[in-house]
Amino acid sequence: MPSDSVQSLPDAIVSSIIDKCPAELHRHFVSHIALAGGTAGFRGLATRLRHEIAVSLESRGLHRLAAEVDVRLGGVPEPKLDGDRKRSSNSSELLGAAPYHGATRLASLYRFPDMLVSDATYHEHGSRAMSWYCF
Repeated sequence: MPSDSVQSLPDAIVSSIIDKCPAELHRHFVSHIALAGGTAGFRGLATRLRHEIAVSLESRGLHRLAAEVDVRLGGVPEPKLDGDRKRSSNSSELLGAAPYHGATRLASLYRFPDMLVSDATYHEHGSRAMSWYCF
């Protein structure tokens, strides 16, 4: 893709999964999309991304994968927001652990060792080496 073109977030997610990851991992990745960070808590973001990712997959003819799309906030359902638009205390606690739980799931994959970039490779090729692997 030329450097001056920009993909939408759903299209970037789909291309990262479909174009860069082994086919046997596609189903797992589309059914375990976790949002994290400050803007991840926007009301309806997970629902909208779920829909747009499914549409993007369907446009590629991947109807079965489109039916399995699941997007969650930090690996848990979207928080209920009160009138002040604050997260409930329960959701805030779960969000803090989301990166840990995501990393734990990733590290448990049998293909995880194949995804690692060695220090020598990184120093020789820089951040370009990261794109040669699944991410």
